[in-house]
Amino acid sequence: MNDDFYKSLPSLSSFSEIFSQENFQDVPDDWWVALTDVVGSTKAIEAGRYKEVNSAGSIGVMAISNYLKDMSFPFIFGGDGMTCLVPDSVASPVKELLIGTGRAVKKMFNLELRLAMIPVQVLKEAGKTLSLAKWQVSPEYSQAILEGDGIDQAETYLKTPGSPYLLSLETPTSLEPDFTGYTCRWEDFPSPFGETVALLIKFRHPSKAERLSFLTSLDQIIGKPEVHHPLRVETSRMALFNVKRLNNEAAVITGSPQGWNAFVYRMKMRYWILICIIFIKFNIHVSSGKIDISQIRQNNMKSSDFRKYDNSLKMILALKKSSRMELEKFLQESKAKGEIFYGLHVTDRAMITCLMHNKGESEVHFVDAADGGYAYAAKKLKQQMKETS
Repeated sequence: MNDDFYKSLPSLSSFSEIFSQENFQDVPDDWWVALTDVVGSTKAIEAGRYKEVNSAGSIGVMAISNYLKDMSFPFIFGGDGMTCLVPDSVASPVKELLIGTGRAVKKMFNLELRLAMIPVQVLKEAGKTLSLAKWQVSPEYSQAILEGDGIDQAETYLKTPGSPYLLSLETPTSLEPDFTGYTCRWEDFPSPFGETVALLIKFRHPSKAERLSFLTSLDQIIGKPEVHHPLRVETSRMALFNVKRLNNEAAVITGSPQGWNAFVYRMKMRYWILICIIFIKFNIHVSSGKIDISQIRQNNMKSSDFRKYDNSLKMILALKKSSRMELEKFLQESKAKGEIFYGLHVTDRAMITCLMHNKGESEVHFVDAADGGYAYAAKKLKQQMKETS
């Protein structure tokens, strides 16, 4: 029964419903929290490797999805890592898949993944809470909404040296991760207003009413989702000649960005991109599975995770400089009142990492701000919290 816990949750129809307590249900004790985190992500981003960091942090979701044969499980992408929740019945294979993913990331990108699997019961025994809701973003994508300090505690275990919940790449495994469905074929999306903002907000009080009031005030500054959405159909460009971008997908699918297999795969990608460009330009309605190729730019937008909540509010926003300055003033005032901590990073474009499960007819387009995005915003958020404590 607990295996179907997440699938049986009622779907929320709007993002504002995430602050209604009755929409959440406690995660069963026999579930597990699986986490990944790119070690040294800041240095890698500073070296211009932000796309590789995004890829390394996200592909664990694709491995788990392919094993489960669908995307109907709770997961959240955080820029340089991911959080998934899985029932006990698949905890052992998921551990092996995470370890395999860590090995693959080392080989593909020469990056190190920190990995952990933590029983929900352990978090609850530590006095922490963890509950879930589900928001139906589009027919193809249901987004997990996580609430409770159990997630914060899980991240603490992940980043504590010697933690008993850390996974070692030296552990023998019999499962190899399958990353089929990971795609990386889009150029960055320039902001139509000049700035793209990665925003993280940590609420300091549990009041749902206060949080909903905060979200209402925030919306008055940034405008409706269709206004501040960081992806635009008119700025969508496929990465036909961006070798570095195509190398990321080639590395994930073939195991290396170099060699004959990677070369052949890149040629196949370029052929597919050319087909897509033609179908889009001339509005030719041809389907691949249940995907209308001429509508893939629209699908990027409607099935994206540009706003989410995992006990922290995460948003990627396209803003004018004046709106961003007004936003920062509002955030500073809210912080001064003791209501929030926040982290904010400003660049001029957004980027996406796409995961598509054709058999399950599901897809999600992970959104981050370029040049560091969530990773840099998280660093600023943690600094605020450290200074206050």
